[in-house]
Amino acid sequence: MNEQVEKFIKEKKEAIENVELEKRKKHLRIIGLIEKKRTYQKQYDFKYNIYDEERKEYYYETKGAIEVTDAEYAEICKYYPPFKEKEVKYAGSGVKTLYGFGIAFYIIASIAILITIIGIFTYFLADYSKEQINGLSLASSFFPIAISSFAGGAICQGLSTIAKTALFKKTLLEEQYNFE
Repeated sequence: MNEQVEKFIKEKKEAIENVELEKRKKHLRIIGLIEKKRTYQKQYDFKYNIYDEERKEYYYETKGAIEVTDAEYAEICKYYPPFKEKEVKYAGSGVKTLYGFGIAFYIIASIAILITIIGIFTYFLADYSKEQINGLSLASSFFPIAISSFAGGAICQGLSTIAKTALFKKTLLEEQYNFE
């Protein structure tokens, strides 16, 4: 067999094994078969932020799935089968569009609030009455835009989340019942 083909097949097999191993570890963590591991260090650090009085050292904890053999995992799967990951199709649902509009509204609101703040500062710091009127006019014009844009962004992002939830529930129902 060609060396490149052999290398390619070997890499793909390792990638598939790694994905299966990660799924296995995730399943074991979900059902509660975990072990805590501590890593110690003498000095305080952002990562090492818990102090052990007995050892007089700082540590951090990691939780990982316990190591099991293939036979043990097969026995575990008899009683606790792995969960199937649900694939929800959002294409054509408008979820991404609503989320995008929400972000756009937030950007517009941020710009409007900045202009409002500039108008307020102009009103209070201006020496001439004409500049004060311009600042007050600017602030009073853009403040409603800022408020309504923040509200529009929140509404769009909320509707996006509601649509995601509805599509997920629809996917679950379609798997449970046959709607044909």
